[in-house]
Formats: sequence, structure tokens, C-alpha cells
Amino acid sequence: MRERRGIDQITTDERHGTPGQLFWPWTAANLSLFPVTSGIFVVTLGLDWWSAVFAVVVGLAISYPLVGVTAVA
Repeated sequence: MRERRGIDQITTDERHGTPGQLFWPWTAANLSLFPVTSGIFVVTLGLDWWSAVFAVVVGLAISYPLVGVTAVA
């Protein structure tokens, strides 16, 4: 079932997502492991500030498209 109303408020009787169905997309968006692993690399490898920023940006660039794929599914 596709949403047809865009950003308009959806009434309760038209809602179809359950917490169980929405768990993985929200978890993936909020608990992505790529920034966490990037942070671990920063701490353990002793990266300088610019290398740390690059590692975090790459981690986010990889992880958030996966969130999009999960949301579409």
C-alpha cells in the first residue's frame, strides 16, 4: 500500500504501519553502526581531525542509503 497524501496528516483509520513493521527502518536510521565504527577507528588509530571527519562522512554516506532501501522495502 502506498501513501497517497504526501505530508498531510493521516487519520487514525488510514494508518497501516505497526510498530513491528516500523522497527527496522527507525532502528537503522537511529543506530547506524558505520558512524560508531568510524568513531572507534578515530580513537584507536589516533587519526587527526580531518581524517576523523572524512571517516565519519564516508561512514554516513554508506549507511544512510541503506536506511533508504530499508524504508522502501
